Amino acid sequence: MADTAAAPAFDWMATQRRLQPLVPGISVSEKIICRPTFRFLHDVIVYFHQQTRCFGGDGVFSAEDLDPTAAGAGKETKVAFLEKCVRAMEAQLRRPMSVNPKKVVAGADVEKTNAWILEMCALVEGTLSRSQGSANTAPASQPPPALAPPPPPSTNPPPPPPPAAGRSATGGEQASAPSAAAGPSTIQSTNPRLHSQLQDFRSRVGSFGVRVDEGDEDLSVQKMNGTIRDMITDLRTSTMRPQAITTEPTTMSREQLQQAIQKQLDAVKKVASLIQENSTIVDSLIKAANL
Repeated sequence: MADTAAAPAFDWMATQRRLQPLVPGISVSEKIICRPTFRFLHDVIVYFHQQTRCFGGDGVFSAEDLDPTAAGAGKETKVAFLEKCVRAMEAQLRRPMSVNPKKVVAGADVEKTNAWILEMCALVEGTLSRSQGSANTAPASQPPPALAPPPPPSTNPPPPPPPAAGRSATGGEQASAPSAAAGPSTIQSTNPRLHSQLQDFRSRVGSFGVRVDEGDEDLSVQKMNGTIRDMITDLRTSTMRPQAITTEPTTMSREQLQQAIQKQLDAVKKVASLIQENSTIVDSLIKAANL
């Protein structure tokens, strides 16, 4: 009559449900729980240590301990590794463990080995819970303040300063000239030529766009300015945190890159010309207001 393995005296499925979510990269099967191998225990312990430092920090295990080949080279190295883990757990939990590393290596007392695995799960869960609580209660570290991006150039002339009040020839207060800021209707009635120039300028600014790629979308002055400000902010942020810089090879040909760069340069020249014309119109508005 064939021998049949005796059923374990513990609920292996409960251990599986407790352990598997904590070690997502390690297979936790019935066979491995009912007779845990050293390699399985080593993988679990090293994973817990690397992910949570629940056993007390970096000084608990040596580089050889973390190497499965070196730690599992023989019975003595296996026992020594498990003893380190047991002592570290006793220090963290402040109570003795009932497991015997020699029997664990020999595959005996699987019930106590299972209970020890559950103790490790409790230790890891407590470490994660405390870490989460600290993250929720500790004040968030503030990153260094980013440099403010430059303000976009105005496409509309700013209102001229109010003219200074003076005395009339008769001794009374001289009436102020109508301000260009009063609205287009005021400018149209007082200076039709300037009003026409202003309307033409606004129309050209509003319709100005630059093709920045091979697509069909034109980028308006306002959007282009926002893109440039974003680029400046990214450059400043990358300067403060160089590791944030990532590069990818472009899919554009050399000719397409040259065309795109030239279009950007032409756009910058056009914007500079519009800014200069804007200044000229502002000066004209101020003069008109002071007449």
